[in-house]
Amino acid sequence: MHTVHIVIEGAPQVWSRPRACIRGGKVAMFDPKTAERKKLGISLKQHFPKPLEGPIKLELCFYFAIKDKKKWGEYKTSRSDLDNLVKSAGDTLNSIAYVDDAQIVSLTASKKYSEKGSTHIFVSQM
Repeated sequence: MHTVHIVIEGAPQVWSRPRACIRGGKVAMFDPKTAERKKLGISLKQHFPKPLEGPIKLELCFYFAIKDKKKWGEYKTSRSDLDNLVKSAGDTLNSIAYVDDAQIVSLTASKKYSEKGSTHIFVSQM
């Protein structure tokens, strides 16, 4: 089983959902983080020349920066919600790392404190 390990530096992000507003009397949709998503998508494509097919195992570890060294490695039990972080990462990887997120048959995720914020992604084709 081949595994790709990706590290995204910086605080883990929960992407906001597309928003709707009224412009000129009509409903308009917009995504407040479109530029950031495109930038991340481009950097992820270097790891995946083409999306993987077949069953996928996805492991995610979200690290949140904290100054207190005693807490490094401990689980983070406050916001951001783990399910929202997982959904965000899965959506970002969709059609880049794998064809469709329905291919994910095994998922492991955690959020912990660390010296620096980062997201570790392990994608394996089973």
